[in-house]
Amino acid sequence: MQRLIPLLSLFYFTTCTTSTDDLATTWIKKANIAHGTASLDQSSFRFNFREYTYGLTSKKYTKSYSRTKATTKGLLTDTLYNGKDFQRWINGKSIIVSDSLQQLYKESINAVLYFVQIPQVLNDAAAQSSYLGEVTILGEPYISLKVTFKQEGGGVDYQDEYRYWIHQKTHLIDFLAYRYYSDKGGTRFRKVSHRNRIEGMIFQDYENFSPSTPFPPLDSIASLYIKGKLKKVSDIQQQEIYFLTP
Repeated sequence: MQRLIPLLSLFYFTTCTTSTDDLATTWIKKANIAHGTASLDQSSFRFNFREYTYGLTSKKYTKSYSRTKATTKGLLTDTLYNGKDFQRWINGKSIIVSDSLQQLYKESINAVLYFVQIPQVLNDAAAQSSYLGEVTILGEPYISLKVTFKQEGGGVDYQDEYRYWIHQKTHLIDFLAYRYYSDKGGTRFRKVSHRNRIEGMIFQDYENFSPSTPFPPLDSIASLYIKGKLKKVSDIQQQEIYFLTP
């Protein structure tokens, strides 16, 4: 059985001369180029995920998210501007939504659109990335990144913590894991199951796994996956992806 093997000696030797923040920045830049997300700040696209059609429109100083679906009352549209201003519409008519429901809808929309924009979102001002070292997963060479968030600008889920494993040769993110605290909290591990390259950008589908205990150490989660100790809980798939003409 394959094992997750930290190359600790190389990690400590390397970081004597280069800071973990600098190494993280270098690898995030490589990943953005490989994924085609380096210019995502000037894009507009749509895709279907489960019962909704999601959209992202990003310009120099603004970013808007949307999700729509047909209901018995008509076409429902939720919009979120710059991660703060939420509005719900039915057939183009504005609908009043309580503060508590607004927060719930914001979190739901953000959760979907965040993962679609990986690794570009790792450049966000609130993201704090550190290089953890080199590892081998299923015989392939990866580097591991830790990502946490500043409270200011990090949203309501700023305490969440992530791990990303970037392939050393392809510079693609094949695995990721995260610990979250909303809705009782938990830990998830995701493995890329399929990739679509559209208009130069890679959209990734995932198999989504959960450990038997809610909060194992994040740095052990890849080993648990290799040992078959994670349970698959869902598939994450974007369908009918298309970019809008500028």
